Amino acid sequence: MHTTGVEGFNLKSPLERSFGWSNGWLSHRSIDVVKIETDERITGWGVGHAAALSLPPETRSLMPRSG
Repeated sequence: MHTTGVEGFNLKSPLERSFGWSNGWLSHRSIDVVKIETDERITGWGVGHAAALSLPPETRSLMPRSG
């Protein structure tokens, strides 16, 4: 089995009210999702909670550009 595709997504949703904590203020929630496909037609999904800007450059380079 070989990986044939990797696609990353950063999903964001605004919060009803912003809130602050020791690392700053948040006005939205975000989650990173990765889709991995193989030559055997198997698709897997991975989920993380880090903000896209905190991801390593190698991972960020797999994500689609917006705007």
